[in-house]
Amino acid sequence: MGGSNVSCEIRSSYQVATLVTKMEATSPSTGSSISIAESPGFTTSEAEVYQSLSRAAIASVVLGVLGLLSFSFGVLVFLSLLGFVFAVLAFRAIRRFPDELQGKRIAFIGGALSLFSLILAPTYHGIIYLTEVPDGYQRLDFSLLKSDSKSDDTPPADALQFDGEKVFIKGYIH
Repeated sequence: MGGSNVSCEIRSSYQVATLVTKMEATSPSTGSSISIAESPGFTTSEAEVYQSLSRAAIASVVLGVLGLLSFSFGVLVFLSLLGFVFAVLAFRAIRRFPDELQGKRIAFIGGALSLFSLILAPTYHGIIYLTEVPDGYQRLDFSLLKSDSKSDDTPPADALQFDGEKVFIKGYIH
C-alpha cells in the first residue's frame, strides 16, 4: 500500500513565516521510500523559504519619493529626514535577520533619495532666498503691508514708511 507522510514546521519570527515541508512517499511496486528532496530536479538548496520585504525599506522609498516634493515646498524636508531614518532602520533589521528579511536595494534607493532631498532641497531654497531680491531693493513680507481684518482696505501705519522706496514684496496678495 502506498503511504504518504507530510510534516510541516512553521517558524515565526520578526515579520516572517518560514514554511518547510518534507514529503515521503512509498512506492506500491517496490515498497521503497523516496523523499521529495531525493527526486530528480529538486535540490535541498531550493527549499521554499519565505523572506519578507522589510517594511522600513518600503517606508524609506515612499518617504524618499515624497521627500522630493521638498524642492517645491520646503517644509516637507522632514519627510526626507524620516525616509533616511527608515533606511538606516531597514539596513539594521536586514543585517540582524538576514534569513528572514530582504530589501537592501530598496532601502538603499530610499536612503539615497532621502539624502539627496535632505541635502539639496534646503540648499536650493537657501540659494533662491539669497538671490531673488534684485540689487537696491529691500525684502518685505506681505504680512507687514496687510491691514487689520476689522479695518477697511487701507495700509497700516508701518507700511507707509516704505512709500517711495524700492521694495521686494514676498507673500500672498489677493
